Amino acid sequence: MGKFEFRKQGIALDIAGVQTSVPNTAEYTERLKKASEEMKAFGAQLKDEADIANGIDTMLAILDDLLGEDVMDAIEAKRTLDLYDCLDLVMYISQGADLPRRTGKQLQEACPPKRTALYPHGTGGG
Repeated sequence: MGKFEFRKQGIALDIAGVQTSVPNTAEYTERLKKASEEMKAFGAQLKDEADIANGIDTMLAILDDLLGEDVMDAIEAKRTLDLYDCLDLVMYISQGADLPRRTGKQLQEACPPKRTALYPHGTGGG
């Protein structure tokens, strides 16, 4: 008899060599929306460099919620994150979580086909 394997659940992410996945659920989408709101509120209160230095804790807390503390510990073991790293990371997670819900046209716009000398109009792949 053949072998049966369950489909992988979630969206695979590779963050600085740390392999993880996030759920592809409505609940996780809500967590991303909440994170976005927290980031907007945080951005509205920034006034000087001291706020940015203190704000890294806010961003790390958001990332802990989105990825889990174990994943964040593994990422931070490889790199000391600054505020801009955290912002980039949240954007990467948001874009990755959004991919399954995009239409074909939206996906093609987000991931245009690679152009080469042999295929100047694109290879048809992402």
